[in-house]
Amino acid sequence: SRVEGQGAVEDLISAVKTFKNQDIDVLVIMRGGGSLESMMAFNNEMLVREVVNFKVPVIAAIGHHKDEPLVALAADLAVSTPSIAATTITEPWRRVDLLVETALKVSFQKLDNIIQNGKISLENSWDDLVLGFKSLLSRISQQLDNSGKIIYSNNPERQLKLGYSIARCGGKIVRSVKSVKLGDDLDIRVVDGNIISEVRKV
Repeated sequence: SRVEGQGAVEDLISAVKTFKNQDIDVLVIMRGGGSLESMMAFNNEMLVREVVNFKVPVIAAIGHHKDEPLVALAADLAVSTPSIAATTITEPWRRVDLLVETALKVSFQKLDNIIQNGKISLENSWDDLVLGFKSLLSRISQQLDNSGKIIYSNNPERQLKLGYSIARCGGKIVRSVKSVKLGDDLDIRVVDGNIISEVRKV
């Protein structure tokens, strides 16, 4: 998508709408740094509304925090650079990568030590290594299962099905009564849609 200049807003809205119909876990909207003027496409009201109403979490990595556009404020998470967005998304898998890397080093070092010391035959060494890999895979499987349970239990969609709702005011999630004032419009998301209401009393 074009991210600045003529046609950028239409491109961005079209891209977001395209992904709205895809089976994705998260939407990342990103571009490199630039002047405040070059970020104007990300201050468009129609684009902000698309982000606010998007069905999965949205991460914005647009420019830098000093010139934060409205789309970044409307997103579920705003980071300063595309690389930080990538790190944020892949962070849960880094633990698995580290576990695999460490276990592989230990397994091969153990095999090398056994062969060098001539304590048991190569056949037994191989059996010992295979057993180590099976143990490694079991630990990875358990870790992924635990991570899956944590993700499921914290899934906002699950909370909505339990009767909770998510209230937004001006594109931001309402976490305190201090975040709203009389007359503000509230966008309240429930499991089967959105309710637009007005703050009459705090």
